[in-house]
Amino acid sequence: MRLGLGGRVFMVTAASGGLGFAVAQALVAEGAGVLLVSRDQERLAESVSQLGGSQHAIGLAADITDAHAAEQAAGTAFEAFGRLDGAFISAGGPPPGGVLDVEDDTWRQAFDTVFLSALRLARATLAINRSATLGFVLSPSAKSPLAGMAVSNGLRPGLGMLVKQLADEIGPHGGRTFGLIPGL
Repeated sequence: MRLGLGGRVFMVTAASGGLGFAVAQALVAEGAGVLLVSRDQERLAESVSQLGGSQHAIGLAADITDAHAAEQAAGTAFEAFGRLDGAFISAGGPPPGGVLDVEDDTWRQAFDTVFLSALRLARATLAINRSATLGFVLSPSAKSPLAGMAVSNGLRPGLGMLVKQLADEIGPHGGRTFGLIPGL
């Protein structure tokens, strides 16, 4: 499939495996340059190698919950490739549990991971390119509650609404957003 992505540059989080790495593979196959962001330096180096090395992909070991990681990632992509056309934003899911069972610290940590890190990554990308394309990995809980997944049920629909709000804000500048719900 040809999507016209040759020469474009994308940042992909959670990119050393799973869905993030699959997205990076697809982007590189289309001729795009990719910045892979992951906490695991060893897996990150292996992933960059599998994608053909620094000609096609570079890696940044970072924890996206760190307040400065988003700006660092967007800046690294721009510095390495001379442009940044979009981001595919994914983060690990929150732990299971019921509303009454999950401690406040777990809710806060999940908010930082699922919601605030995605917002920061979007802002950092849009600071470089207001017409960027932003993809967000959501969860089936963004559409309908999942039993025993109170934290995801509380956060993912809000992230889905953020995706829509961003579409309204950046659409007039040529930017696009989409939410991906695996399994649906």
